[in-house]
Amino acid sequence: MGGMKKILVIDDQPDVVEMIAYVLEAEGYQVVSALSGRNGLDRAREYQPDLILCDVMMPGLNGYDVLEEVRGDLQLSATPFIFLTAKASTEDLRTGMRLGADDYLTKPFSADELVAAIETRIRKHVSMQERFEQRIELLRQGLSTTLPHELRTPLTLILAHTSLLLEAYDSFDRDSILDSLKAVNEAGLRLHRLLENLLIYVEMSGDATLPIEHPNIENAGDIATEAARRVAENHKRALDLNLRIENESLHVHGFHLRKIVEELVDNAFKFSQKGTPVHVSFVQEADSMVLTVEDQGRGMSEEEVEKLDAYVQFSRSRFEQQGTGMGLTVVKAIVKLYNGTVDVQGKVGVGTRVQVTLPIS
Repeated sequence: MGGMKKILVIDDQPDVVEMIAYVLEAEGYQVVSALSGRNGLDRAREYQPDLILCDVMMPGLNGYDVLEEVRGDLQLSATPFIFLTAKASTEDLRTGMRLGADDYLTKPFSADELVAAIETRIRKHVSMQERFEQRIELLRQGLSTTLPHELRTPLTLILAHTSLLLEAYDSFDRDSILDSLKAVNEAGLRLHRLLENLLIYVEMSGDATLPIEHPNIENAGDIATEAARRVAENHKRALDLNLRIENESLHVHGFHLRKIVEELVDNAFKFSQKGTPVHVSFVQEADSMVLTVEDQGRGMSEEEVEKLDAYVQFSRSRFEQQGTGMGLTVVKAIVKLYNGTVDVQGKVGVGTRVQVTLPIS
């Protein structure tokens, strides 16, 4: 696990702190202790521990207060946090989990239980950090290579058409001017969508628990149908769209559902030839609504499916496609908000099938 790990123990009972320090030091951990919540927070900021063990019931700042401050502190917010509690009712657990606790240990606990809980959390934290760093690296690469290209293409179009109109407006007939304006408008819309996706992605990367005020849409099917049809029209492929849609109510914000359908259907059209079908079904299965979008395009290899993340785009040089990585990442981020799942299956030369499952309640 590299280096000596620092554990901060916050408990107002000196004998508990002593017992924990004794066990953990024997296991090779460095232990810092505090006998009150306020003092614990000061020490957390000073020592930046690898994990915090904190008693729930303490005079002054209790464990929940400490956790809330830790999660609100930029430097400490990702630190694994384990509650120590004499009694843990379901309500206590729920409060702790809602505030972002990672685990609970109910007193009295054995030395083995203590060590196991700490090792599990630290291991999990380390692997999360590694994954996070990989994602940041991919995002950085993507932002430096893909984003400028994504922005440049529509911008070049806009500038070319507008300069032409400004220079030679009088020599154009009405239809040519309209064609130019239409091209400018389409490029502008593409820019707008790219920036919207980028903002949604950045917003969600910062906070995977965006506040959701009891969203509810009565007619999820209508929204999905309308979004899919609009995308098909944009691609001038209304005839290639096959819909099988049930109209159910769903606890999802309308704009989130629209975004999911738009992105997936847009990718399906982008990666398949005119004249080949794009199947979209949105049906209830058990207590979920399942959205499936299937195309007969070039498909993805298993490795490409594995690497799906922000701005990772496939076969960039061979397929000049716009923004797939971004779109799918945004879909994944939204679906995660609602505790749903995204399953991508691709077969090179056969097509791609994306299935999104959203719990009904």
